[in-house]
Amino acid sequence: MSVSCLPDAKPNRTVEIAGVALHNEVDIRGDCSLGWRSEVVERNYADFYGPNLWQRAKGWLKRRWKIVCGALGALLVGYAGAVLNEIAPAPESARSLACRAGEWWSEPAPGKLFTILISNLGGDTDGQQTKLVRDVFLGQRGLDVRRTCHVVALDGSGGSITEEEAQATKQGHALLDDWNADLLIWGEVRQENSELSLWFLSRERGSTLGRPPYSVSENLTLPVDFREDLAAQLEAVAFAQIVPSTSADADRISELLKPPAEKLRRLLSARSDVLPRPRTPLIYSFGDASAAIGIQTEDLEWLEQAIAAYHEVLSQWTRERVPLGWAAAQQSLGLALHSLGQINGDSTASEDAVEALCRSLEEWTEAKVLRRIVMAADNLDGVLQDLWLRALPPALLERVAAAYHKALVVLPRDSALHDWAWVQNYLGVTLTVLGERQGGTEFLEEAVAAHHAALEQIPRERVPLDFPRLGGKPSSSRRSASARRRKCSYSRSRIMDPRQ
Repeated sequence: MSVSCLPDAKPNRTVEIAGVALHNEVDIRGDCSLGWRSEVVERNYADFYGPNLWQRAKGWLKRRWKIVCGALGALLVGYAGAVLNEIAPAPESARSLACRAGEWWSEPAPGKLFTILISNLGGDTDGQQTKLVRDVFLGQRGLDVRRTCHVVALDGSGGSITEEEAQATKQGHALLDDWNADLLIWGEVRQENSELSLWFLSRERGSTLGRPPYSVSENLTLPVDFREDLAAQLEAVAFAQIVPSTSADADRISELLKPPAEKLRRLLSARSDVLPRPRTPLIYSFGDASAAIGIQTEDLEWLEQAIAAYHEVLSQWTRERVPLGWAAAQQSLGLALHSLGQINGDSTASEDAVEALCRSLEEWTEAKVLRRIVMAADNLDGVLQDLWLRALPPALLERVAAAYHKALVVLPRDSALHDWAWVQNYLGVTLTVLGERQGGTEFLEEAVAAHHAALEQIPRERVPLDFPRLGGKPSSSRRSASARRRKCSYSRSRIMDPRQ
């Protein structure tokens, strides 16, 4: 209720309305400018409002207390059920609930080894089928294998298959993050002690969902196929962790590559009955990581480890059996040897590097892998310019010229004219040095012809910046020696996937 300042109000007059004392304060001029000020008058509200509301409320609660308590109990039970259902769905046992409670206190994997996480299989009521998968890794020292009570499964809730797969993949990725794991093994029981649908999930390679189930043998063991698929997944994970690091900023390569390289070193040095031998792709990846670290940090120990790894790869990937893998390993070995020779001044290592790069280029031309031919030719040119050509024996220079000739035969002049012209230029530089070393005009005339062909293929107006370098000057003006070493090393390795 509002009370206005009445014109006939007397100064300091008090009016009581509905138990509230209203005081009108008027200034000495008689204006009602200060308005009304109210204060609560202590009165018995029960006299004014009628029956006491609190007493009435107590009476209502007394008559209906069972209903109120039942409603509150239902709310509490519903909340507790929702929490428990989130922790452990209804089909799971109390033991599973206790297991999950224990996982709350578990620390993520430290990341010093490749970590494999095994989730409880869907439909495995007693946990024996999941234990069957875990037992595969007994005695393995090069891997950190962990088991989680969580179940990653296609829920079959009636949505689309795509949605169910996306939800399962999302849940699996969350587990990988929580445990700091590299690879997740999940799936479901198709037929107890008979068939298991097992799938792999990694951050880098996605999921193998859809693969046919594995048949369990009579003595309750998984088939060899499972171990082979596991090895392939580990190779893919290792390769995926190395490749982004080698394309990073040069100052950060060592920092990014050392963790996966150390994990590979521990895996390869440990006794492993899980991974089938030979483990050549893993060795190749370790060599690539070690070479990149050694080149960036000029650390001889890492380079020597890389060279040893490449030699082991070459002993397993022969030219007859795996020609492209052999060529890739030869190129990687050549670049590692070159860096070693540049750092410690070992001319033998430098000559061995040129030999390895020539073998690589010759094999690429046999296979007609055009992108690899150009990359190998560029790497060989970079190494030769670091050595300034003149320190090499004439016989080795002749082999280099023969490799360039072979590459020019394979490279399509029309569709790869820029690459063709650059290989012509490399050939011209090599022949020029040969002519100076051998005497006579034969090699010099071939060099002039090679440079003319390069200049005719790419006129000055098309590539004004490259034109002077196509005239026969050694390409050392293009970049400093250390920059060339780094460029060489990483142009080869963009990196070739050793599983291909």
